[in-house]
Amino acid sequence: MTQHEFNHLLEKAVAASVAFARSYSVNDLPETARFHVFLNQSHYGHAAAEERVYPEDNGREYPCLTLEQAAGVLVRDGRCPEWIDVWVEGHSASDTRICLLCCGRWTDDPGRMYYTSRGMGPFGIKSPALPVGFKRGDRFSIPTLQPCPSQAAGSTPPPHPARTDSDTGS
Repeated sequence: MTQHEFNHLLEKAVAASVAFARSYSVNDLPETARFHVFLNQSHYGHAAAEERVYPEDNGREYPCLTLEQAAGVLVRDGRCPEWIDVWVEGHSASDTRICLLCCGRWTDDPGRMYYTSRGMGPFGIKSPALPVGFKRGDRFSIPTLQPCPSQAAGSTPPPHPARTDSDTGS
């Protein structure tokens, strides 16, 4: 998958996720999105030979990325996680925070991406966290979060550690 293709699908997933959240929320959600990325949120012990895994990403989390930064973290050598769950986790005065919960198996094969048949590649749109006692038709407040720290133009998250074929099991 090219970076451009991934960015397009991520933008499409964000629009769908925010629209879905707005159908439940009493809040005005800002147009600006920031991303909370969790890597390796699946078991990858059964990964196929053509899939890549990055055990060094276990527990890795990026709390306040721009779309470009999130996309940069999630595409490696034309591969991305096979599934990425997407939902609105909260909002601040300046942004809507989108959670990206990512599979630990990476692929360049669209057929292995869980939501390709829906036109979404790896992205599965989920509801915001529903409050206890939620009933269909209820609207509720989505959590208010602290604003992301201001980031200088062009700043990026920490780079991925250098990888060799022996690191990836290839």
